[in-house]
Amino acid sequence: MADTTFAAPPQPAAPALDAPQSRRDHILSAAANCFARAGFHGTSMQEICLEAEMSPGALYRYFRSKDEIIGAIVAEERAHTLALLTQDAAGKPFVEHLVQLGLHFLAKMSCPGKSALMAEVIAECQRNSDIGQMFKVKEADSRRGLRALMARAVASGEIDEPADTDATMSCMMAVVEGLVVRMAAEPDLTIDRVEPLLRQLVKALFKPLT
Repeated sequence: MADTTFAAPPQPAAPALDAPQSRRDHILSAAANCFARAGFHGTSMQEICLEAEMSPGALYRYFRSKDEIIGAIVAEERAHTLALLTQDAAGKPFVEHLVQLGLHFLAKMSCPGKSALMAEVIAECQRNSDIGQMFKVKEADSRRGLRALMARAVASGEIDEPADTDATMSCMMAVVEGLVVRMAAEPDLTIDRVEPLLRQLVKALFKPLT
């Protein structure tokens, strides 16, 4: 990927951040803002430094290139997805649990710049094999989590086992990801309006028995 070296711009004052993890998170947040505005290829490392209010030398201690920053963003999203899919759903009906997971994702993606960043990551996966491989790992994690939720619902008698589990998961993921894009394009399409329709779609996909 181009532009992975550092220029030497005037060095702005670094923000007061207490710990290495805080600095790392601060850099990722600044980079995400830049990527959402201008795309991965339209953003330079110098612009990320300016957004983060850090010198190139300080930022370089955490990330050596844009590829590393993009990889870290994908890894953070992977960790968040895993935590979401493995959270305790004891006593919660399968359909309702799945709907709430979808709504949580939509709420997260409704934050400024998030939908644009998601689109950038997906596009970059097609151009950059390393980032694409990271995204495949994240996708595999998501599918394992969804498969485990579905298996528990089948075992408990809430739903019948889908005729094509992989296609069913792909349809569910496509619905939610498509809603992210549509809600970004149509600000009036709020989560409150989407929620009852999403619940109907999930019920249609899984045909709950209880």
